[in-house]
Formats: sequence, structure tokens, C-alpha cells
Amino acid sequence: MNIEKFTDRAKGFLQAAQTIAIRLNHQRITADHIVKALLDNRRDVSYAEIDAPHGHDAFLLEDPRYMNMVRAYYGQVWNEIGGKA
Repeated sequence: MNIEKFTDRAKGFLQAAQTIAIRLNHQRITADHIVKALLDNRRDVSYAEIDAPHGHDAFLLEDPRYMNMVRAYYGQVWNEIGGKA
């Protein structure tokens, strides 16, 4: 990852995430730290973590948990833009 390609704003959130990780005595920055940094700065963000017993390509398989999460997200987006069923 080349952090120099990040915007200053993105670098700031990454630095905030690193501070959170250090404060918690964690060795690496995870998505949890980034989400916390964004939420602490009143950014509208959501995060879902699904245990993937099939590895990082599990999203390619039909998994009801994943499909339900994606369906709920797109349903929310559809409602926000005034979609009609």
C-alpha cells in the first residue's frame, strides 16, 4: 500500500485508526479501528463482518448471511433514493 497516494483526509483517518490500535495495544490496524476512527469523527459509516469458513473468496459462493447483508444494504440505498418496488 502506497500511503502517498492517499488524500490528506484519508491519511488523517488512517492515523486516527493507528492511534486507536496503539491505545488498545494491537499490533496492526484492522477494519474495526478504521470504522471507529470514522465514527469518532461523525462520519456516516456501517460495517459488517461475516465469518468466512471458505477463505477470503467466500463472497463468490452463495452464502445466505452475505446475501442478506448485501440485500439489506441495497434495500436501504433504494429507499434513500426514493425507489419504488
